[in-house]
Amino acid sequence: RALEDIGILAHKLGSQELNHIPLLENLAAMNKPVILSTGLSRFSEIEEALDTCYRYGNKQIALLHCVSAYPTPLEECNLNVIKTLKTVFDVPVGISDHTLDPIVVPVVAVAIGACIIEKHFTISKTLHGPDHSFALEPWELTKMVSEVRKIEESDDQMGCVTELFGKEKVNTILGSFKKAITPSEQVTYPNDKRSIHAVQNIKRGSRLTRENISV
Repeated sequence: RALEDIGILAHKLGSQELNHIPLLENLAAMNKPVILSTGLSRFSEIEEALDTCYRYGNKQIALLHCVSAYPTPLEECNLNVIKTLKTVFDVPVGISDHTLDPIVVPVVAVAIGACIIEKHFTISKTLHGPDHSFALEPWELTKMVSEVRKIEESDDQMGCVTELFGKEKVNTILGSFKKAITPSEQVTYPNDKRSIHAVQNIKRGSRLTRENISV
């Protein structure tokens, strides 16, 4: 609601909110674009999130392929999943990238059709907090945007990225077309997603309601 008060144009939900159905219902009802990150998720969870938005007549939905590992190893990026998500769900798809390199994953992702890039941003990697160490500093963000724009203007985008990074590295980053929990995510799944819990004592046989349970 605070975001609505300042006139936000779109809403983005992190992967951990993908199964927060009441939140999705509220956002979808606002009829603004919604960007859903899909780290640590399976097709059934993505489908349920999209169906929730569609039930409220909101089809302005985009997905972000994401590996919820901080930082993400290059060999687990599986950027080909971007193509899989586009084919299966027929929505715009981008990348939420947590690798340390400011350029390689965003550039390769754009070359294969990603239309959104999300990177963590910081003014200094030395700041305290869970995200600063793998976030981009200002000069890295500037470099990333510059390289992405060059790829966008190229007539042979895949040829360009292969020349930049080498065929072996590009193939490693592209990886599999299969959407799956990666080895580095195993430690987090399934504790990453929202769950339902009691907010007051519930007697046996009582009906569960919005008053006695919460997400």
